[in-house]
Amino acid sequence: MVQRRRQGGKRKNASATRSAISRVASGVPISKRNIPRDPPMLPHVLAYPVRTRFLLRQTQNTSAVGYAVFLSGTPTGLNYINHYFNPTTGVTASSGGLSFNEVFTAAAMRLFGVDVTADPGGANFVTTDYAIQKVVMYGPSNSNREGGDIMLTIDYGGDIPGFVGRDSPARNRRAAVSSTPPRLSWRKLLVNNQTPVLNYSTGASQSPLANNSGVPFPTSFISSQNWEIGVIDVTVLVRRSVITDSFSALKRATDTVFTSD
Repeated sequence: MVQRRRQGGKRKNASATRSAISRVASGVPISKRNIPRDPPMLPHVLAYPVRTRFLLRQTQNTSAVGYAVFLSGTPTGLNYINHYFNPTTGVTASSGGLSFNEVFTAAAMRLFGVDVTADPGGANFVTTDYAIQKVVMYGPSNSNREGGDIMLTIDYGGDIPGFVGRDSPARNRRAAVSSTPPRLSWRKLLVNNQTPVLNYSTGASQSPLANNSGVPFPTSFISSQNWEIGVIDVTVLVRRSVITDSFSALKRATDTVFTSD
């Protein structure tokens, strides 16, 4: 004989009113709500790649010797490295260099629009880090010009290996040398530190009107003229920590180098 299953009493549904009262008493919301997600975290570091260009040129000058670096005073201006050529003696400066401070100051001008070295205690100077990403050097654009060979030497510092590269121009291309460090080396601007770490040479370059006979130019030829002898492009990664001015003095860096993969 098959035994029947007992039919239990039907469960009564709870009253909607009582359910609402119990929710209010316990703090449970009565209706469903779409709670938005938490907003994304603000980045603590803002990093921007900035390309700075330095035009290499020879400038006729009877008194100045060597080379001089001139940084732009505006974000869109040009940076120059003048190699002085004395037309009365035929002596010319064919090599030059750039320091970390000069490269980083030019990058900060492009990004911030101010000379950060004018206020060594300000946030733009204190809380900004710099790292060189790439360096490219081009020789003279005229392949027929004497002294088209170029050489580039870079001391990245720290435990990063240095770089030395040479190149010669061809009939249809100018000489070019480029270098990319294996990893970033973060640095800060240092007051009165102008030691060149990026050195270069444009060979025995002279002005297009110079000759190889060793005969000096006549004094009447001396004038203010410039000749383009190359270009150096430096890509710098610039990062700013989100720190207020009141705490910026506590973040002053020394000559310590911070490296990261």
